[in-house]
Amino acid sequence: MISKQHGECRNVHYVDRDAHLVFYEGELGLMTVLTNNKFSKIKSVMSTLDFTQLKEFREPILWKAHYEPQEKFSMIIGVSTSEVKTISIASEHDIQPKRIKIHDHLWVWYSIFENYELNKPIKINAYDENGKLI
Repeated sequence: MISKQHGECRNVHYVDRDAHLVFYEGELGLMTVLTNNKFSKIKSVMSTLDFTQLKEFREPILWKAHYEPQEKFSMIIGVSTSEVKTISIASEHDIQPKRIKIHDHLWVWYSIFENYELNKPIKINAYDENGKLI
């Protein structure tokens, strides 16, 4: 399914069965796709995160928001180095997103919001192992 529609699928990292999301590594980086209930068709490409941007921008975390109007939900997603131990989405009442290990020193964080209008501006707080704000 994924490899035919959206380029080469190198590795499926995580499947969120509740939200019908698949996180996989493709030609463009980490892809996040929304599927139908049976996981047999891709409804929408939610996000593409390029791992090289972490090195390029020399930031411990990069994130973005995605709105899916037909499904009436939003997602905040980011990629971080292992320096980041905890994240809170301050603009959404300090919600802690889910965390997926992608590589030894690379993590993906995401949170789904049924209320598709996110509070703006979106503010993310990232903390190191000592609880210090990064």
